[in-house]
Amino acid sequence: MLLFLFLLACAPCEKERVEPHTAIPCADLYDPERVTEYAVVIDPVEWDGLLEEYSNWEERRAAGLPVKPYHPLVSFRYGDEIVTDATIRLKGNPCCSWEVDKMQFVIAFNQLDPDGRFHGVRKLALDAAFYDPSALRERVGLSYFADAGIPAACANHATLTINGELYGTYTNLEFVDDEFIERQFPDEERGALYKLDFITQNWEHQNGTGGLPQLRELYAIDDDLDAIVEAFDIDSALSFWGAEAAINRSDGYWAGSINFFLYKPVDRGWTLFPWDLDNAISYWGPRRNPFRRKDYHGYAGHLDPILEDPEWRERFGDGVREAHTRLDPQVLIDRIDRWDAQIRPLLAAEPNLPYTLEEHDEAVESLRNHLGVRDRYLCGLLR
Repeated sequence: MLLFLFLLACAPCEKERVEPHTAIPCADLYDPERVTEYAVVIDPVEWDGLLEEYSNWEERRAAGLPVKPYHPLVSFRYGDEIVTDATIRLKGNPCCSWEVDKMQFVIAFNQLDPDGRFHGVRKLALDAAFYDPSALRERVGLSYFADAGIPAACANHATLTINGELYGTYTNLEFVDDEFIERQFPDEERGALYKLDFITQNWEHQNGTGGLPQLRELYAIDDDLDAIVEAFDIDSALSFWGAEAAINRSDGYWAGSINFFLYKPVDRGWTLFPWDLDNAISYWGPRRNPFRRKDYHGYAGHLDPILEDPEWRERFGDGVREAHTRLDPQVLIDRIDRWDAQIRPLLAAEPNLPYTLEEHDEAVESLRNHLGVRDRYLCGLLR
C-alpha cells in the first residue's frame, strides 16, 4: 500500500486542462500586483476597548454583551484619501483564532452612514489566521474558485498601521455583501444572503432582502433528495461542492459546514459562496477522498443525501472532475511564489507576527507541495 501511494504521488497527472474563467473586475483596493497600505488613528480609550474584547470575550458573551462591537476611528487613510467616519471591530472566531497577540479586523464605512462606501465597498476584512503561517491559503483558494467560475471575494495583501506604528500584514478581503452580489450578478435583482455565526451557531441574515423563514424552509428539507435538488440551483451547488473537494477544504460546506455564504436569488435556487479559506489546501493531508465526506466532520444535510444516491453521487463526481480540470498546480504555485515575494519582507518587519519566518517558509513550501500531490491523487481517484 505504501509503495502504491508513493507511485501515485509521483505519477504524472494526465487530464484535460481547461482555461480559467475570465475574472470579474475587482475594486482597485484588491490590485493583485501590489500590497495595499491602510493607516488608522484610533482614540486610546477605543483601542483599549478592542483589547478588552479580545481578551475577555467569554466573560462578555456570558454577560450578554456584544463580543465584536464597532468602535469609531479618528481617521482611516488610504494614500492621500482620509475618511473620518469609519469604524473598526474585531474579526474571526474567538474560540479558535483569538489566541495570539495579533488581532484581525473589519473596517466599516457604513456603520455611521448607511450609504457610506469607500472605493465601492462597505467594509474591509483584514484576515491573518495564526494557523496559516503561509499567509497565502485564503488568497490562493479564492483565486482558484474564481478560476472555476464560482463567485468569490477579491483579495490581495495589505499592511495596517495603527496610530503611526506598523501593526501587521493581512489578507485584504472583499466583504461578501450586496456590493459583492451586484458585482457578480449586475443584471439580477438582489436576493437574500446568509452566514452562520460561529459564536452563536445561528444563521444571520446579511441584507435587507428576504428573511430567515426561507432559510428555515431550506434546512427543513435536508433529508429529502427531490426537494433538495429542487431547492438549490443544483448545477451551481455541485460546482461549488466539487471545487471545495478538489481544493481540499476542511471547514467549508463539503467538510466542516462552517465557512460559506448561502444566497437565494429571486428567480432561481439557492447557491453558495466561499469564505474564510485559511484552512484550505494544506491544512489537511492531500489524500482526502471527496466521496467520503462523512469520514471527516461537520453537518452537510443537503449534500449527504446526494452522496448516498447512486445517480446524484455520480453527478457530484462530475462536479469534482470539472473542478479538477481547473486545478492547475503550476498556475497556483506561480501565484504563491509571486505573492510570497510581495509579503515576506513585510512579515520580516512585522512586530506582531505570531510565527517565525522559518515557520512561514516551511508553510509556503508545504502549500506548494500539497497542490501537486492533491492533483495527482485526484487524477488516480477520478480515472
